[in-house]
Amino acid sequence: MVGKKKKEKLPPHAPRTDFGAFPRWKPEHGVVKKSMMSIQHAGKSTRSASNVTWGNAASCKLFRKKISAQDGKATRTHPKTGALMDERPNRAFGAHLFKAVASGAAGALGAEMKVQSQLMRCKTDPEHDVYPALPQIMPGAAVQMEWCGIGYVQEIHGVAKRLKEVGGHEKITPRCAQAAADIVNKKINAGTGFMPATVMATFGKPKAKKAKKKGEDGGDPPNP
Repeated sequence: MVGKKKKEKLPPHAPRTDFGAFPRWKPEHGVVKKSMMSIQHAGKSTRSASNVTWGNAASCKLFRKKISAQDGKATRTHPKTGALMDERPNRAFGAHLFKAVASGAAGALGAEMKVQSQLMRCKTDPEHDVYPALPQIMPGAAVQMEWCGIGYVQEIHGVAKRLKEVGGHEKITPRCAQAAADIVNKKINAGTGFMPATVMATFGKPKAKKAKKKGEDGGDPPNP
């Protein structure tokens, strides 16, 4: 009895030459299938390598920050395990934000699917109000979402600065930031169609300050 071939374990950065779904072309497959098999294998290789790269991005020095040692000690250690702690995550967005965005996108998609299924007379259930959908986000996907979010905010800030200079303001006002966001959103909407052209924002009215009575600020007391 011939035993199974032992699977070779490769390091994460090592390139792979064969995949179960889209294997490399071999002469026994025939010349007619060569181009299609090569294209499928190249796409699978690229996606696999990209996933490995983004999966390890969270441990990259770009997303880590050095932390100072404790007072009177040369290094900082974990209070329970005693492990060395010389770095901490250097991220702009938290995990809660990603979960909220993914849950909102899943809810919108579920509502659209419910409408489409009703047109087809299918018996389906929409998203449950008490238990919303919470898709799992991999570390690589979180890094890519953070990268896109930072670029989006930077573009809005750049447009707001140009509007401030044109209007002659000393600082970026909320109205100026809203106008910049509308400009950027319209660009994204025209290019992709995935972004609403206008996002309505509400601005709170400043509270009116009450005038101080005479004598409250240490001045002369009011005459009787």
